[in-house]
Amino acid sequence: MRKGEFILLDFGVHDARIQLDLTRTVALGAVPRRMREAYRAVLEANETATASARGGINASVLDAVARECIRRRGFGRYFTHSLGHGLGLRVHERPRVSALSRDVLQSGSVITIEPGVYIPGSGGVRIEDDVLLGDGGCRVLTRSPRELIVL
Repeated sequence: MRKGEFILLDFGVHDARIQLDLTRTVALGAVPRRMREAYRAVLEANETATASARGGINASVLDAVARECIRRRGFGRYFTHSLGHGLGLRVHERPRVSALSRDVLQSGSVITIEPGVYIPGSGGVRIEDDVLLGDGGCRVLTRSPRELIVL
């Protein structure tokens, strides 16, 4: 690890009843402006997708909400994975929250919202939260701050 780089921290917790999944990205010292902009794009995508998440929405529509935030900020080609996945007895379960998914998200389900930008030669950013879907929205189960932390 070198000064001026991001450090991506991916955590998992599991027991016999449930899986939890959390990712945060921190900076080791000041990072280049472009990477701070990438962080802001991912944070906006996380917040916008979280505000849109609810039971009854198509998983592909939720993926598109996050993807559009990142595309508008000029990082679209660097969002190379899906927005998220279901959590339950296993850490990766259906539904798959992706552009290709045909799943409809169900109230009472727990999913991840984890937009990310990965720029070859520069580094990556991912902000992942777990949310409980309801009919009128979702409840964020993750309590860790999303703002960029500089170490």
